[in-house]
Amino acid sequence: MSSTTKGFAYRDLTYHGRPEFGRSTVNFAKTLPASTTGNLFAVTGSILVTGLVGVVSTALQASNVSPTLGVTGLPAAIAAAPASPFNATALGSVIVMPLTPGGALPAPVVASGAITLANRFEVTAANITITTATTVTGAITWLLSWVPLMPKIAATVAAV
Repeated sequence: MSSTTKGFAYRDLTYHGRPEFGRSTVNFAKTLPASTTGNLFAVTGSILVTGLVGVVSTALQASNVSPTLGVTGLPAAIAAAPASPFNATALGSVIVMPLTPGGALPAPVVASGAITLANRFEVTAANITITTATTVTGAITWLLSWVPLMPKIAATVAAV
């Protein structure tokens, strides 16, 4: 005799080898380092960075604001100093990465519009850093989007 009771539908939502949608880590109001290298994010394991954006949270000073972004030991691997310094960059301006790793930082985005995200890059067991050549003032909130390169091997990113 067959049952007339219908079972419930079950859908497996685990990854099982499918790529992850992504994770985000935020470093709020990170002050610019004074003539040195400062850490933005500490990476353990291997990750693929899918986006790195800065939002000015305290207006930048009036002169010589030319940061570089990199990884431990390579201070300009992600972005070289901008062609024109970010002098007196206003609150809320958005700093995006260059289209190619190691290229000069483009001018901050100050009006509504679409931006093109930079190429993805890998970081393995290192810090993502910011370096300034002179003593400068201002703070930037950094947003990092990433996915682990090997989903079954632990990878973490912490704001520092």
